[in-house]
Amino acid sequence: MRTKLFITFLLFLASSVASTQSNEHVFVAIPEYNAITRSYLQAFDKHKYQSSNYKVLELGKLPTLCDKPSCVYIAVGHTVLKELRQRLRQAPIISVLTSSLVYYQTLEEQDAHNTVSAIFAEPSLRHQLDIVMRLYPKQANIGLLYSEKSEQSLINLKHAIKNYPFNIIAVKIDHEKTIAQALEGIKKADVLLAVPDSTIYNSGSLRYIILTTYRREQPIIGFSENFVRSGALGTSYTDIDHIAEETIEFILYYQLYKKLPEPDYAKKHRIVFNNAVANSLNIPVRDHEFAATDVDYINESFHVSN
Repeated sequence: MRTKLFITFLLFLASSVASTQSNEHVFVAIPEYNAITRSYLQAFDKHKYQSSNYKVLELGKLPTLCDKPSCVYIAVGHTVLKELRQRLRQAPIISVLTSSLVYYQTLEEQDAHNTVSAIFAEPSLRHQLDIVMRLYPKQANIGLLYSEKSEQSLINLKHAIKNYPFNIIAVKIDHEKTIAQALEGIKKADVLLAVPDSTIYNSGSLRYIILTTYRREQPIIGFSENFVRSGALGTSYTDIDHIAEETIEFILYYQLYKKLPEPDYAKKHRIVFNNAVANSLNIPVRDHEFAATDVDYINESFHVSN
């Protein structure tokens, strides 16, 4: 309700100053047309307010860009974000569908001359910890696998966990430690909290991680809906429709106040659980109430080979 009122308020203000902002332009830059970018563009078009015209730009066909404070760019994905960071100095950039880790790495790699903000792609740690709290209300040991790429995730978790009755069992994976050795190091954890890190969670290792933890009756809180379909117990996530809606809020905020909101996770989120995994691990997820926009239960089959 608060979000709808906030959007309505912004729309009213935006319309009242529209005549003074006729030179403002919005550009949605995408890597290419594919299923994800088409879904985002469709959702963006649905939520945009009537007077907001915008132009879609493809990464491989970027023209001479409008590098002025009046030109707002939405960078869809990390490759587009890096390209715009190189080419723009004054125009504001809103990064979407990029993880917080990649976002901050991109800012560190290049001089921050222009205004940049983001709606992060991955779930908020607070939302993830809230799920764990519902399942383990008294105390729990949370396992975390991380590499040099995701070291910031450990720092963030240590900060976020202060308000929860949890302990962290963290293992760093490097050239001296294999996935198997790392999983052995967190075998006493009640739950594995997965964070976006392709060094650890990739097509070559994902099934092994899922099977190993499953055999230990150690549930995984993943970082995407697809991860849950693959065998994680559940996750918090924000769908593309919500991200597009909040992108509009960022644009309106900038047009009114000439600055972008701080980078943050999406305010709206959903929760999804894998019923097959929950039933196999005897975890009654349906008995809990979760603070989310919606809670979904999927029934993906999950088989453990001998």
